[in-house]
Amino acid sequence: MSPNRTAWSPIVVGLVVLCAIPGCYQAPSPADLAQEALQAASAEDQELAAVKLAEVANDQQLDRQVCDEAQQELRRVLGESRSPTVRAACIQGLASLWDYESMPAFLAALDDPSEVVRGPATVTIERMMSVNLKGFGYDYRGPPATRAAAIERIRQYWEEKREGPIFTNWMKKKKRP
Repeated sequence: MSPNRTAWSPIVVGLVVLCAIPGCYQAPSPADLAQEALQAASAEDQELAAVKLAEVANDQQLDRQVCDEAQQELRRVLGESRSPTVRAACIQGLASLWDYESMPAFLAALDDPSEVVRGPATVTIERMMSVNLKGFGYDYRGPPATRAAAIERIRQYWEEKREGPIFTNWMKKKKRP
């Protein structure tokens, strides 16, 4: 082989051919990513799958049905995952969608055993409800009993306000067309 020629490995050639055939390569489905987020061998791979799932849910160039499925899977993974970093990634992904339907899950996450989850839940609720949770006596690093009393006040506030014109208008604005 001359020094100016590059040797193509069979793997590279296979990938080039695979990418050149329309419809031959398909990205993982939201259900596949959710399964990976729940069952991958390493915590890092689980978190990466959750982040990819959030990216799919937020991708405005994808079919709306795929995005909606990814959003549903994010909600499911948030509820089922044992990994704090995966739950935190799901909260961040749903928060970027301004997913008010997930507010009960965000509120529940305020009492998660892990600060890694409580922190993003705090930021999400404060942003989506335009409140400072310290005003309710909530500190995500505080003792469980103090957090529990504050969470109850926050829940009551959400229940009182969620049907009001401010939140109703916000929810309409934040939904994808």
